[in-house]
Amino acid sequence: MFKLSIAARLYVIFSLLAVATLALAGIAVVNARHQAAMTAEYETSLLGTQNIERVNGLIYAVVMESRGIYMSPDIPTAKRYGALLLPFNDRIAQVVDEWRKSVTAEDAVQFAEFSKRIQQFVEFRKELVRLGTEVSPAKGREWGDNEANRSVRTALNKDLESLAAIYDARTKRIYAELEQRLQWTLTLLSLLAAAALTLAAVGVAIIWRVVTR
Repeated sequence: MFKLSIAARLYVIFSLLAVATLALAGIAVVNARHQAAMTAEYETSLLGTQNIERVNGLIYAVVMESRGIYMSPDIPTAKRYGALLLPFNDRIAQVVDEWRKSVTAEDAVQFAEFSKRIQQFVEFRKELVRLGTEVSPAKGREWGDNEANRSVRTALNKDLESLAAIYDARTKRIYAELEQRLQWTLTLLSLLAAAALTLAAVGVAIIWRVVTR
């Protein structure tokens, strides 16, 4: 029966040990890259959720100031509300522009539709301020408080709800995948580390026996 020499056994053991060490390093590098990509995607979804909340809050503020224009008894009073409304209106456009930079190709079409409606909303409110502060509050109300305006608001709310659902589902999926990947990596690294320690122990035992002899 063929029997390996002590030197051959040590070569085999330390070769396997080197393979196990390289595998540990390779898995660590691949996992780090994958985790970085998933973390970036997670942060993008989280940023999208935050932008939805910001836009919602700004839209609510614009609507409240619009009602102030509707209810104003005269143009000077309406101007005070208009002066508050326009910065909120501009801020909506700024938030959407900043948001656009982080939108992925997967969400580009839906975001484009949402962006168009936001632009309509912003332009509509600018005209409302102009009419309410330059013509009369009643004219501003005629322009803004109607079914066409409510339809745009309803569609915009649906866009925001749809985007929120997408980001929420994606965030949960990424979080679950990160946890699953972490458990898988820990298990595999533990097995490889155990194998490396076993090989090292066997190698030490063989050397110790040779020295004892």
